[in-house]
Amino acid sequence: CVGFAEELVTRGQLVVGLREAGANGWVVWLVSSVLFAALHGINVLFGQSRQSTATQVVMTFFAGTAFYVTLLATGSLLVGMALHALWDLATLGLLATGGKQRPVAGFIGLGAFALATGAMVVILI
Repeated sequence: CVGFAEELVTRGQLVVGLREAGANGWVVWLVSSVLFAALHGINVLFGQSRQSTATQVVMTFFAGTAFYVTLLATGSLLVGMALHALWDLATLGLLATGGKQRPVAGFIGLGAFALATGAMVVILI
């Protein structure tokens, strides 16, 4: 449910609000991805180390970019929500069970970063 709420706020409300306010695509992408990443900074208050939190904030910026491009490409917030749920299942489920990393978690992560990299190329061109 956290991922659902994050997508609803950062891509559902924020992206729409910025677009309606007249912001260009660069601003919408940057603000929504930065704020999505910043949302994860609160984890330091719940016991996560500063280093892990900083790494997570940087990585979630790229994931936020991937989710933003997913919204642009599909026109649907639901697709990003489903991808976010898969990401959370792969990463948080692993942490919650104390299990060892499985290949599927790595593939999901690589897919998200590949999408984010492609998205940044498209945005910057």
